[in-house]
Amino acid sequence: MTKRFFYPLFRDVYRASFTEKNILHAFEKPGIFPVDPEKVLGKLKCPEVPKTPDLLVNQLQTPKSCRAVRRVQKAYKQTYSEAILELVFKANVALASQVLID
Repeated sequence: MTKRFFYPLFRDVYRASFTEKNILHAFEKPGIFPVDPEKVLGKLKCPEVPKTPDLLVNQLQTPKSCRAVRRVQKAYKQTYSEAILELVFKANVALASQVLID
């Protein structure tokens, strides 16, 4: 198919589909206008927080290096456990005090 044959076909379809009704519907369907945030927010799902395995928390110790802190932070992001968060806070205090002493 050449450009010469394609354009007359495209022009007719474009004129038939590019109407005020279709344009308004394109903004109405996703809730852009009129504004309806529930159309978008209703489709979003809240992430489920996995339950913390107690074995993982018992194995972790207060990290003593930056690499160990990053490892514990990664474990916290996976489980959102308050026990792991407490380890991160203790490690930050311990590392900060070492910097002040050195």
